[in-house]
Amino acid sequence: MKYLKFIIIFVIVIIILLVVLILNVGKSSNENIAQDNYINNKIVNANTVSNVINNNNISLNNNVPNGVVRDGEVVDGTIKHLNNYNMFFTVESAIQSYINITSPNTKFRAIDMNYVSGYSLNQYGVYGNLLESNGSVKDAYFIVNMNQGNLRYTIKEQENITDLSSIRLNIPSENEITQNSYQVKFVNATDDVIVKKILDDYINLEINYPETAYKMLDKSYRMLRFTDYADYLNYVRNNLSKFQNIEIVSYSNNTNKTEFIIRDNFGNVYDVKLTGLMNYTIILDDYTIIDASYYNTLSDEEKVKFNVNKIIKMINTCDYTNLYYRLNDTFKANNFSLQSEFENYLKMNYYSYNIVDNINLSVDESGVYICLVLLKNESKLSANTVTKTIIMKLDNETNFEFSFGV
Repeated sequence: MKYLKFIIIFVIVIIILLVVLILNVGKSSNENIAQDNYINNKIVNANTVSNVINNNNISLNNNVPNGVVRDGEVVDGTIKHLNNYNMFFTVESAIQSYINITSPNTKFRAIDMNYVSGYSLNQYGVYGNLLESNGSVKDAYFIVNMNQGNLRYTIKEQENITDLSSIRLNIPSENEITQNSYQVKFVNATDDVIVKKILDDYINLEINYPETAYKMLDKSYRMLRFTDYADYLNYVRNNLSKFQNIEIVSYSNNTNKTEFIIRDNFGNVYDVKLTGLMNYTIILDDYTIIDASYYNTLSDEEKVKFNVNKIIKMINTCDYTNLYYRLNDTFKANNFSLQSEFENYLKMNYYSYNIVDNINLSVDESGVYICLVLLKNESKLSANTVTKTIIMKLDNETNFEFSFGV
């Protein structure tokens, strides 16, 4: 009986051990299967990611996939020409702030920019001018790294560079911007801001850097309007007080903003043609280049009135050389043998800014028109008026000769 009890206990222990062994074998098998499945899934997923990268050309630099759109532009890591006024003026402001740290009297005017874009980090290649207080102008090139999210930036001037396209750009790393970075404010470039920026830019060049301003004139216009650079300098000197008080009255632009027509408070009309955001040529009036096809549709009386208005505009802009050229030869010889005498006469007998209020015409048998021109002086609140006599004879094409009633 004693041995039977022992045998029963032994059998029970054996059975328990067999059950545990069977359970462990099953668990191990399941774990191996699960592990195999996990490894297989990892391999499949890795292959899938690899295929996605290969098929979609995902850039691992800055984790930026091709085709992602940020700020209305596709992010792809390639060098592009900047056509966004907001960022153009923001980057320019960043460079100006940086320059002011060491050279507070130097101004920077950006002319052109390229860039590469990451998901939040951009790098800009910038070409512009350093405008020194002594009147000198120096070309300058910069690389600006900018975090588009918080507008932190770092900057480095590029030496021995003579062309914007030679600046090599790459999407910057976060470390390049977080270390020794500066802060800049975002510039919201509305049309009002753009137009004011352009006109302020050119007026500043006229006053302080006239040689640069002269080179920016439309070439065809420059040849017609000014005999040479000295003539342009004379124009600047004569109009200096007006330049310092110019305000924009109105403007218009085409749909792609490559041309702006700007009118100021002195009746001047500027035609600005842009090949870049701030790379432009300019025409300073609306009378030097005449649309002959339009002019030839006018009657003789309309042509005379058109030319009278042109003469007054030329007086307003101190266009003395071209006015002197159009004077009747006999009248010129009898009254103003020197151009300087003619200039003095105009300064003494006309307002600095004349507004044509009315023109009365009469014509004699020889085709000479007598024009009684009522002028207002808009520079004064009382708006004084005066009547002047202009004698005119039409010539071929758009030409004419004239004299004054003196």
